[in-house]
Amino acid sequence: MNAPRDSGRARDLLALALRRIRKKHGGWMADAPETHDLIAAMIESGTDDEARLVAMVEMACGKRSAGKPLTFH
Repeated sequence: MNAPRDSGRARDLLALALRRIRKKHGGWMADAPETHDLIAAMIESGTDDEARLVAMVEMACGKRSAGKPLTFH
């Protein structure tokens, strides 16, 4: 998985993933800063698959990530 090279693609991925999360789980999860941070960190680390981004957010269930490597508290 290659990291998106342009910031426009990264923003598009973030927006698509958040829209999908909002539709499936509602605003409480999509609007959480932890969700945005996790998606941004995953995109930065090279994940460019929207479904994978959403799956990781679902697995984290709103928990905060604690930096690199991604761990959850």
